[in-house]
Amino acid sequence: MVERRQFVRYSAFMDVLYKPASTHAPIFRCRSRDVSQGGLRLYGDQDIGMGQMLELELKIPGDSSPVSAVGKVVWSKKTRAYCYEAGIQFEGITMYDRNRLVSYGMTAA
Repeated sequence: MVERRQFVRYSAFMDVLYKPASTHAPIFRCRSRDVSQGGLRLYGDQDIGMGQMLELELKIPGDSSPVSAVGKVVWSKKTRAYCYEAGIQFEGITMYDRNRLVSYGMTAA
């Protein structure tokens, strides 16, 4: 199997709030499983549709300032009953926040 990732992935568990971008949809809560400079993997009890754009708020443990980002769902799957995972590719995030996430991932791994 050929590895397609551009960036190193780090195991990083954070609370994440998200909602579909540009809508007044409700806000959902989930957790991250890993993070890289290009995106992150989420898991939770909601099925997130592939191709959907999300507004994300990531809470780095021990940091009072959340990371805000916009991401696109590039894959989604059901892992077991009422449990889903989704791969998110960052489409909008500041370099400062991207570096904060990766720094946390490097120390948490």
